[in-house]
Amino acid sequence: MDRKSVDEERIKDEHVLDMSHAEILALGKLYREGSTRNYDDRAAAIEVQVGEDIPLRKEDLLGVVIPEEYMRTEGVRESLLKLTKYIETYRLLPLSLSQHYSSIYDAVERIYKRAGVNI
Repeated sequence: MDRKSVDEERIKDEHVLDMSHAEILALGKLYREGSTRNYDDRAAAIEVQVGEDIPLRKEDLLGVVIPEEYMRTEGVRESLLKLTKYIETYRLLPLSLSQHYSSIYDAVERIYKRAGVNI
């Protein structure tokens, strides 16, 4: 809290981390890089996890953008196709932060185009 992070190695020693923890590791990196409130408000984000499922309804969801690694998990594609036909992925590579966000924005734009949404 308040932009203080536990060392990444300590987290890895205490927990088994995989691709689903990428956001947590990225947030910790932001904390450790010394960002300020005026410069980068992402470091002030808080992730909340709950013990029960949060329902997603087809009528509330246009499409889904997820890292391609998640699509390797059995059942993910099938579950998402029950909610939307618009699924886009992006690669997790050691790129700059701006390139990372650009990949996500491009995927969102592809969903909009496929769905006929003009922005």
